[in-house]
Amino acid sequence: MLKYFYSIITLLTCLQLSAQESFDSKQTTSSNVRLTVTNIGTFGNSLDGYRDGTGNPSCEYPAGSGIEHLFESGIWLGGISNNGIAVSTSAYDNTSGYTPGAPGFEMTAELGAALIERSSLFDSKFYDPRAVSHQDFIARFSDKNDRVPTASGDGPFIQNHDNIMNVDVTMETYNWNFNFSDFMVIVNIECVNNGANTYEDFYAALWGNTVVRNVNLTPAGSGGAEFYNKGGNGFMDSLSMAYCYDAQGDLGFTESYIGQRFLGGQDKNGFHHPKLDSTFNLQTQKWELDDFNLIYNAWTFNGTADPIYFFPGNEQARYAKMVNGLNQHPCWDDPTGSACTGSISRDIQAEINTAGNRSDLVSAGPFADFAPGDTISFAFAYVLARKNDDGNPNSDNTYEQRLNLMSNSTWAQQAFNGEDQNFNGVLDSAEDSNGDGILTRYILPTPPETPHTRVIPGDNSIDIYWADNSRNTIDPISNEKDFEGFRVYLSKLGFDVEGVQDLAQSFNLISEYDIKANGFFKETGFDSVRLASPKYFDGDTTAYLYKYSVENIPNGWQYAVAITAFDRGNPE
Repeated sequence: MLKYFYSIITLLTCLQLSAQESFDSKQTTSSNVRLTVTNIGTFGNSLDGYRDGTGNPSCEYPAGSGIEHLFESGIWLGGISNNGIAVSTSAYDNTSGYTPGAPGFEMTAELGAALIERSSLFDSKFYDPRAVSHQDFIARFSDKNDRVPTASGDGPFIQNHDNIMNVDVTMETYNWNFNFSDFMVIVNIECVNNGANTYEDFYAALWGNTVVRNVNLTPAGSGGAEFYNKGGNGFMDSLSMAYCYDAQGDLGFTESYIGQRFLGGQDKNGFHHPKLDSTFNLQTQKWELDDFNLIYNAWTFNGTADPIYFFPGNEQARYAKMVNGLNQHPCWDDPTGSACTGSISRDIQAEINTAGNRSDLVSAGPFADFAPGDTISFAFAYVLARKNDDGNPNSDNTYEQRLNLMSNSTWAQQAFNGEDQNFNGVLDSAEDSNGDGILTRYILPTPPETPHTRVIPGDNSIDIYWADNSRNTIDPISNEKDFEGFRVYLSKLGFDVEGVQDLAQSFNLISEYDIKANGFFKETGFDSVRLASPKYFDGDTTAYLYKYSVENIPNGWQYAVAITAFDRGNPE
């Protein structure tokens, strides 16, 4: 018996919280990344999905591969007020992952504050015109509670959470199913100071314990600490991105990277990014940061005595990690230079590139004085990528091996930039593509709407019907109807028996049709696939105007087919 897939869409049922709960989580499903997102600002699930029977991934890429990239991650906020240093974190080094009331898990959601899901896709049951991406998750939480909210009010006290900042956070995550962007999840954060204190030297950070392993080969957590201590780490200043890969664990079965990239921030003084808040030193031939810094730190998960990799066990230590980075160390760029001698002499980048279990932190700031009523926003991206094969061992971590990661992270930055084409943080007159006078971010080049498709299996054949809905799509950047044509794809024979099923890699283009006599593409026209009259099916009101038949294929095998629409393209 044949099976035919003409649309593969996974929808998550919205889990409503009971009156006793203040924690909710979901997994991203639009992109090729399966990242667990919670309503308290944590990411990943400490690989619990492989132990509690749910099978929920922590940060799997590609989807269905069993290649995990993250134990747990979360946001950090820190500053200095009249009461001293205050740091509030949503996640922290903890061998059990999120634990209500444990130190470092200081963000809480109110009762019933479930994750909200929205989608910009018209055929999604979560469609909402306010959606930014194909799948948005929206969460609201704060650090204002000294104990975990419960209906009875007797939730556990949050340990060591004494210097409460009273910051309310709105967090939105975005992911898309486009093949040029399905490797990333963007995290957009807005913080409002609803307390009484003003915080100077305010920093925002993304902490993560990245662990890249193939759980189909090595079960999650097997061997205890030995499972987690195989990662190599690094930081690319030019891309504002930390990254991790498998340096010693399941080599050959984990050919991928995970990156944490800072995209930009905004406060009452305007937009901030290291590329804007810097000057070029003619003497040293390097960019030097003036007012706004990007800090990178790494340390052995949950403890080390090394003076530069120390575990930040209290607020003062955590803040120190947020404001002073390894990438500012005299030995960071030149371990053999004159500035890297004596007791500080070491090759830090080589040290963190060796196998280990590390937490890493990407911190940005300082933002303007964070006074009562002020708002600060910032964004990070989780970027995943397959290693580029350069013929060297997986553990080498060469520049060539990181090429896909660098390219993918550029798409994350482009999505964040949106209308800000020259990346100066303001909307110039020529950039206002939708004419609303507001700088719109999170815009990607968007193909026409996916054609409504119907697939009918036959004897040694497949009939594919599709509708005309794509032709009226308006591009969100150019505001033009730029539809050009359709492409027909068929999967490779036996694609479904491979260990990792990646349809994007398995599809073959078998036919293409485009508008005739307009100077674009193949000039084929649509006469050979356009029906003389619309085709209707029982229980389906869609008018199908086109038909393509796949002939002479063997029975008894599973195939995937797809119809896509494409536009004329725009180099700008």
